[in-house]
Amino acid sequence: INKVKAVGYKIPEPVFFQSKLDVRSAFAEEAGRAVSNAIEVEMVKLIPSITNTAGTLGSDLDEGKVLAAIGKLVENHADVSNPEDMVFILPASQFAAVHALKGYATSFRILAGSSDAEGSKDVRAALDTLYGIPVFFRSDSEMTVSGGKIGGLFYKDSVGIAIQRMPALRQPMPIAGTLNLEMLTWALFGISLIKAEVAVKILTK
Repeated sequence: INKVKAVGYKIPEPVFFQSKLDVRSAFAEEAGRAVSNAIEVEMVKLIPSITNTAGTLGSDLDEGKVLAAIGKLVENHADVSNPEDMVFILPASQFAAVHALKGYATSFRILAGSSDAEGSKDVRAALDTLYGIPVFFRSDSEMTVSGGKIGGLFYKDSVGIAIQRMPALRQPMPIAGTLNLEMLTWALFGISLIKAEVAVKILTK
């Protein structure tokens, strides 16, 4: 466990107490996304060290290259029967190419339940998938290499993630000499490539 992610915001104290909106909940949601992004950033940093490869530098992804990447997992005895046990992290330059593939779909996932004055309702989010596998697009500098771009396909056993301290909202603290409050959350975590044979480096452009 060697990573820390802190997220802080400054908010005027009168707004905090007078707002009809739940400021704490809005901040917690935003901070949660920031911590999630920090974990994705660290996963991207693992991609260059993956030895299995599929695709071609300087070339867009196609059906054959995507299936070849999944095939690399099968060759190394990964159980690919449940697509949600895997994840693609691909360079943003492949957004259009991926959306044109037959295996692409947008899946609506229920994230959590919520309630309002009219009763309970589902919270849903659109998620890009390739053959049912979630896909995330990023533009991190580590994804640019000589001759093209790289992405990754990770099986659940390939990466170890340990979170020692889950993100938690600290009590709003007054900022001395101002009418502002500081809202802060932070998390301690670590991430490493523990089973490289069930991860694939994807070569693209």
